[in-house]
Amino acid sequence: MAAFMRKLLFVVGFLIIGYIGWVGYHYFFDQSVPQIELVGLKDYASGDVSCIIKGRDKYKIKSLAVWLDNKELIVEEKVGKSVCERPLIIATSQLTNEPHALRIKMIDGTYHRNGATKEINFTVDNTPLQAALIRPESDFKVSQGHTFHVPFQCNKRIKKASIKVLSREFLAVPESDYETIYECFVPIDCEEMPGEQPFIVDLEDFVGNRLTLNGKVQIASFPFKKQIIRKVDEDQFAEERRLGRSEKEFYDLLQEVTAQSPAKKLWRGPFFVPLNLTSITCEFGVKRISQERGCYRHAALDVIGLPKTVIWAPQDGVVKIKDRFGVTGNTVLIDHGCGVLSILCHLDRFADIEVGDKIRRGKPVGIMGKTGYATGDHLHWEMRVNNICVDPLEWTKRDF
Repeated sequence: MAAFMRKLLFVVGFLIIGYIGWVGYHYFFDQSVPQIELVGLKDYASGDVSCIIKGRDKYKIKSLAVWLDNKELIVEEKVGKSVCERPLIIATSQLTNEPHALRIKMIDGTYHRNGATKEINFTVDNTPLQAALIRPESDFKVSQGHTFHVPFQCNKRIKKASIKVLSREFLAVPESDYETIYECFVPIDCEEMPGEQPFIVDLEDFVGNRLTLNGKVQIASFPFKKQIIRKVDEDQFAEERRLGRSEKEFYDLLQEVTAQSPAKKLWRGPFFVPLNLTSITCEFGVKRISQERGCYRHAALDVIGLPKTVIWAPQDGVVKIKDRFGVTGNTVLIDHGCGVLSILCHLDRFADIEVGDKIRRGKPVGIMGKTGYATGDHLHWEMRVNNICVDPLEWTKRDF
């Protein structure tokens, strides 16, 4: 029994000495700083925001201080724990609707008084969300194969907005950076049924307030023409297919580019006609009949200029495709953002551009030609919005 007690006392003494040594080491030699975390405060805030200040230190936290916009909220509050949680309420109703800074400082209880500071920036937004459609509802008329443009004005910048129409949802974006005018581009398929369609604009600001606008759009029937095109030389077309990538690869790339298109406008203002135009040889949406391809819709414009005329970018964007395909020949695709794409086909040769280049409106992309499925020199000018073909000429109008 005596031997057991001696062993027990030895173990207890060893533990006590070890603990004193551990405490002493951290008190005199520890250089680590307290860890600070703030829970409950987001980038945007409104109303009374309940937060929790969390702190952790290897030794113990001696004191805590908090400043809001350099004004003290908590002055050297004693803590005396290695782990602490301190509730904090920020009454944003007493603050202006603008950015603010919250600064938290903790000092540990070691000999060196190691300190840590954390600054959290946030923006107060107590303004009720308001918005209105810019155009009267009587102006909401659009033809098959065209683009339904919906602009609306908000009283402040918002987190997100979308339009639900035709059983789909389309993203709305600011007209330009830091604008409070938002717009949405809804493509109307050439085969869309005419008639009145309701639409809903859903808006949400940065603090979670939501607002809904309702309207109706009248989709009108468009008198698309018909055209029979002469037979393309079979040997020539076979050679083009050999030289170029397949039609399936082209449409797969279209889907990929559309899915990756940035959710912002990369352009401002109307689009340019992409060449010095002398004639339109095939209007948008024409129903074509050909020996090789049967009956199909030509959902683009065929335009010509003088021989070997230069083709340029119709608007600012990013070059996403520069390649040769069996049907479209030498092809350039430009992504303008928001799922808006320009496709320029049958080029004789490319200009000095590469995939990934940022391109400005008017910069050359190639020379007009007849590569691919073509009976003569021309430019096949195609425009897609969310991978639905729309009339490109509409986008060149200033009042669009």
